Amino acid sequence: MSTENLCSVTEQATVQAMVESINNGMTPQGSTTPDSNCSAKEKEQSAQLLANSVQIDGEALKAKLLIKLSNGEKVGVFDFHRAGGKFAYLDKNRLIDMKHVEFLFGSFKRVGMLNDIKVVAARKLIEKGHILKDRAGNILTLATPNIDMYYCILDGQHKVDALALWLASEETRNIPLDARMELVNIPKDVPIGAFIGEYNLACKKWNHRDTETLLVQTFEKEGRTVLSSIEKCVNEDKMTQRAAWKIYKMIDGYRKQKFEDALFYNKLSDELRGTDAEIERGDRIRRAIQVACRNEVRMKRNSAIIDAVIAAYNAVSDVQKAETMDQLMLFITSLSKQTLLAAIKADSVSQKTEVITQAWKNFQKEIKKDGKKEEYEALALNAEEEYDRMVSSVASPKKSSNLDKIKKILS
Repeated sequence: MSTENLCSVTEQATVQAMVESINNGMTPQGSTTPDSNCSAKEKEQSAQLLANSVQIDGEALKAKLLIKLSNGEKVGVFDFHRAGGKFAYLDKNRLIDMKHVEFLFGSFKRVGMLNDIKVVAARKLIEKGHILKDRAGNILTLATPNIDMYYCILDGQHKVDALALWLASEETRNIPLDARMELVNIPKDVPIGAFIGEYNLACKKWNHRDTETLLVQTFEKEGRTVLSSIEKCVNEDKMTQRAAWKIYKMIDGYRKQKFEDALFYNKLSDELRGTDAEIERGDRIRRAIQVACRNEVRMKRNSAIIDAVIAAYNAVSDVQKAETMDQLMLFITSLSKQTLLAAIKADSVSQKTEVITQAWKNFQKEIKKDGKKEEYEALALNAEEEYDRMVSSVASPKKSSNLDKIKKILS
């Protein structure tokens, strides 16, 4: 083999050793690459020393980090990676939003990492019956190799992904970044969901959507509830929480405190659990609104239509409610584009509601005429078929190009 080829091989070995180090967390501080002027033999020896130093340094660092963590001290996230540490993820937690990860990545470049990552030993949570996963979604158990090197993120999922992106990016991987993590102690008898909610609301001020999402996951075992139905409505139809609440409760009783109390005290109220009748009725109303607003989605994002429905429903006696609801569903599903456009142009939600209410009054007069009910039913059927075709043709969203890089670093 020529000297030139030998140099190429040993340089590749050096690079490979460094890449392996990066994949475990970070290139060891103080390590150097061989001088480009040294002999091939010296380069090969340097490459081997570098590879060995990663393993030796990692073992020593592992013991040091575990002691520091157990003593309540903060440790470097990159050191944690380099020592073989892995992050675990609660099955019941917010989904990771790649847009937020990329925002944090940019923030790190501007001002560094402002808040530490909060973790707890994965073994501790698994022993308590919590379901934990690795970044690839594999369930962790006490039999998972090196389970004691797994630490579950209670706060900082997005930061960890942003740090992995930092290591994966050629632009930033060699730039020092002070990123730290620390153990937190969950008070005895405090549910983990309540702890996460309390921490983020009291210390970081989550918005209410974050609280609601965690609450739905916490009570997922309850099955289909008004709570989970509202969450689905908000996520899929981009409605406000208040509008979604009205759809399933038929009353303006939405209060943030109801959701927060359920999370903090780990008890789902009867109001949030709801009844089968409420869920079935709410699903009908939601479906009618989806169909009506298939071409004017802006009207789904306010409560004008449901406000008009509630007013009309409450205006009749109990014996008339079932028939009135059937007529309301036909009315909404067959709403004309002209009516929706007129409502959109109205300045306030109350004015939009008035447009819908007036259309309902006209509908009640028209439907009594010969052949009109069949005409409305045909319009409604065509609208539903068109909506169903639109839904089935929607393509699945593309995954972030950075996601594979992040998972490779964290695997």
